[in-house]
Amino acid sequence: AGGSSTSEEDADCTEDSGAFGCPCTSNADCDTGWCVSGLNGNVCTKPCLENCPEGWTCQAIQNLGGDLIYVCVPVVPELCLECEASSDCGSELDLCMAVGGANVCGAACDEDSDCPEGYGCQTATSVEGEERNQCVSVTGSCECTPDVDGLVVACTVENDAGKCFGEKTCQGAAGWSECSAQTPTEEICDGLDNDCDAIFDEGLAGEPCEVSNEVGTCGGLTECSGDLGVVCGAPEPAVELCDGLDNDCNGETDEGSPANCLTFYGDSDGDGYGESDNSACLCAPTEVYSTLDAGDCDDGTTTSFPGAAEICNGLDDDCDGFLDEGEGALGCTLFFKDDDQDGFGDTLDFACLCEATDDYPISQFGDCDDSNPVISIGEFESCNGIDDNCNGFVDEGCDLDEDGYCGSGSSGMSEWRRRLQRQCPPAQPGSGGGMQRHRRQLRRPNR
Repeated sequence: AGGSSTSEEDADCTEDSGAFGCPCTSNADCDTGWCVSGLNGNVCTKPCLENCPEGWTCQAIQNLGGDLIYVCVPVVPELCLECEASSDCGSELDLCMAVGGANVCGAACDEDSDCPEGYGCQTATSVEGEERNQCVSVTGSCECTPDVDGLVVACTVENDAGKCFGEKTCQGAAGWSECSAQTPTEEICDGLDNDCDAIFDEGLAGEPCEVSNEVGTCGGLTECSGDLGVVCGAPEPAVELCDGLDNDCNGETDEGSPANCLTFYGDSDGDGYGESDNSACLCAPTEVYSTLDAGDCDDGTTTSFPGAAEICNGLDDDCDGFLDEGEGALGCTLFFKDDDQDGFGDTLDFACLCEATDDYPISQFGDCDDSNPVISIGEFESCNGIDDNCNGFVDEGCDLDEDGYCGSGSSGMSEWRRRLQRQCPPAQPGSGGGMQRHRRQLRRPNR
């Protein structure tokens, strides 16, 4: 039926589309080469001599050569054809009547057997108001006849915007259902295929756009974002970070002092430590700011940096704020304890230092008793049972008569022994002998 924006796919003959009674548009569609008008459009027919199936009659028609040939044709080919007046229908007894919401042609009848299968003989009223028995579809619809009741077929809804596909179902007396296809519309940004071209939201993006805030302005292209509509695809300007991106969209990457930058220090001497007051917050080292370690107290000397070995050179090599401090500095000198201040240090108590200290004041060692100022290297040996000159021997050279005693001899002491006693006199308690003390004073270094 015409007058609708919905085009229909009628039932096909699945096994042989060109068989008798199957829909056709031309003779070439039919196995027999004959396509004639049927109840709901053209159908394939077949040659006949006298008899045809029920609802068909054997009639002569003219072929292309002008010859007559007998074929089966529907008894009432105009049945259910759309009409405006009864005169549009086959015979003068056929009426134009309302069936299923449309004006269609009926066919005069006296009983049901006069009508094709699926039609019954009923009293009907024409558009002109005349009543007469007519063949009417038992489903009450000319579009949805009993032979296709329940059938689902493809359908389309088409307009200037496009063509959408769906399906409809034969609902018996209710006729065909509405086509399920959507009505095509111009494409809009909603995540749907509005014009049914299998592409959604096409042609709605790609225009230059910008996103701006207090940080800067980023450029991009518009994008269709479903329910959100058309949006700008440019990134949101953000504070610059060390991430290899141009976060603030100023054309530079990781420039300045990004939020997550690291403090690098200038290291002119290349010793791995920079000056604490010469720094920059950067994402990566540069030729000028090359190290993350600060604290260099002399960035012009490669041997001066935190943790460096201290050298006896009058400089703060390890940058701890002190010069030539501590023991074991490179180039140090052994200094010794001198508790008795006799100018000779305790051989066993020393420290390697860059310079003398109160605890270790002298570099001269060899004092074998640092608690007695009259005992040290170079002292005169006294007859006192002590190693006064720290040579490892006690009272040596004082027993010239080899009698095993040092000091005063027997009553028959000779002159030479008296001279020896003068040279090696007995020690007085608490002293090392006046002569020895005098000589020590002469030899003792100034302090």
